[in-house]
Amino acid sequence: MNLKTIIQDSLTESAKVNSESSIDVDFIKGLELASTMLIDTFQNNGKVLLAGNGGSAGDAQHMAGELVSRFNFDRPGLNAVSLNTDTATITAIANDYGYENLFKRQTGRPHSLLWPRSAEIVR
Repeated sequence: MNLKTIIQDSLTESAKVNSESSIDVDFIKGLELASTMLIDTFQNNGKVLLAGNGGSAGDAQHMAGELVSRFNFDRPGLNAVSLNTDTATITAIANDYGYENLFKRQTGRPHSLLWPRSAEIVR
């Protein structure tokens, strides 16, 4: 298979997934719920806590940066932070409580919302 065919197949598959998602009632309800939770968090002066592992940690950092800085238009910064950027905290929690408790120890404040990121595909 040549590169042009790979690119075309990838774009075709992406368009198919987007088209199917736009009529998937459960998918739309999930997005609506997630959006409502984010809006409620910000309206209640809460903080969105993003987390990820590996490449998803980079995604979490990027999204936190977009929320705090500028995403789509100029606006006041939103209260968000990526939990996987502070190596001192990460290693302290991992050493004292184990990696399985890493994000649990950093969350749990009133009006906070944990937004875990994952590149895993769930079907």
